Amino acid sequence: MSEYISATDAAKKIRETLKRLGWSSRAVSVRAEYFSMGSAINVRIKRADVPLNIVSPIARFFEEIRRCEYTGDILSGGNMYVSCRYTRAAADSHATGWVDQLQKVVSQRSGSNELQGVGPYWVKRVAGCNGPDTFDIWSGGEVGRFLQSCYGIESAARFIGCHSFESRYTNISVEPSDPLPTVSFTIPLEFAEPWVGKAKTLSQYKTVEIRFDGVETTETLLAE
Repeated sequence: MSEYISATDAAKKIRETLKRLGWSSRAVSVRAEYFSMGSAINVRIKRADVPLNIVSPIARFFEEIRRCEYTGDILSGGNMYVSCRYTRAAADSHATGWVDQLQKVVSQRSGSNELQGVGPYWVKRVAGCNGPDTFDIWSGGEVGRFLQSCYGIESAARFIGCHSFESRYTNISVEPSDPLPTVSFTIPLEFAEPWVGKAKTLSQYKTVEIRFDGVETTETLLAE
């Protein structure tokens, strides 16, 4: 954002944008707060069927952090920070089922420090000496990409569950427009019922593009 906007007004725009996409304040909490020489917007996803990887870029579109042009250090005063995450209850909902799969990795003591398949992911368990194990998580495929290190099996299950859910949403874009930002993303048609209705999910199309242009929301069915 190039023009000044207060945290209160930014939070209002975030709420309005999310509401146009079908997510009310019951699903996502957006709160503004002020402190000495700055402000913040705290976004908490309360409903498990709302993807963080779409909500976060919408919220961070309004983030303003001034940095030194030479060192990159954050300058004091006038910054507006954005924090966005799932509530613990929402994250726990995504962890369902993944704990059991990870428990199999834990039970195989010989598998410590070795990559093992957990669903579409690769996981390496590093046995803890006096505490919980650490789980290093990679994406699946022939060439895995490191994603996260998690301390404890519950934390690893929450991360994998949330990441697996969010991977449905692709081609995410947030661009400036008036009066609200333009947001677009694609999702497999089988998961798009909240936007296109149950009847259309039975069509021959594979994915749907959801686009909010700052004024209205449209849905475009895609063959691929």
